[in-house]
Amino acid sequence: MKKIFLFLVSTMIFIACSDDGKDPGKSDANSMESFSFLASDNEGIYNDVTAVVNEASKTIVVTVPARISLSSLKPTLELSAKATVRPQSKVTVDVSKDVIYTVTAEDGTQRTYTLKVKKADFTDKDVLIKLFEANPNNTIEWDLKENDLSKWQWVALDTDGRVQDLLLEDKGIEVLPAEIGKLTKLKLLNLNDNSIEVLPTEIE
Repeated sequence: MKKIFLFLVSTMIFIACSDDGKDPGKSDANSMESFSFLASDNEGIYNDVTAVVNEASKTIVVTVPARISLSSLKPTLELSAKATVRPQSKVTVDVSKDVIYTVTAEDGTQRTYTLKVKKADFTDKDVLIKLFEANPNNTIEWDLKENDLSKWQWVALDTDGRVQDLLLEDKGIEVLPAEIGKLTKLKLLNLNDNSIEVLPTEIE
């Protein structure tokens, strides 16, 4: 009789320990290991952008270049082993407002993270990229991945590393974007032998 009683008690304990929605044979890991916007997946991003994942606040904070549209970006996510996430990795999302990511462990337990995307201030490099992209037939041959502007042809910098001269004679330039006015240290802009019909009011 005692053996039967002990068996019933142990069975009840096992049921009580398993009745929490978890499968004891499956992983409960549900962390966001990394979050990034890869240049290979996002038009206009030329260097991978990596977010800071804060486990304490359950936030994902990332800063992207000022010229990037936030309405359509495709992130790459890395998770705990056997976990899944919604929205999924490599799925285009509108990040102009906060986005909630839910990571689900193999055993069904969940953890949510809030994505917050900020725009950096406009840099001289952003302006030059806007100029490059506005003229698809240009012959400038800049390496848009290079962060050191001193290595860009036809560009001269001042002692503070700001763009001082742009020597773009006969480079297939047809459009000057309004952002050219953000080159506040620009002293010389040579656009001879290009086909520019309208100058933006920012530099008139």
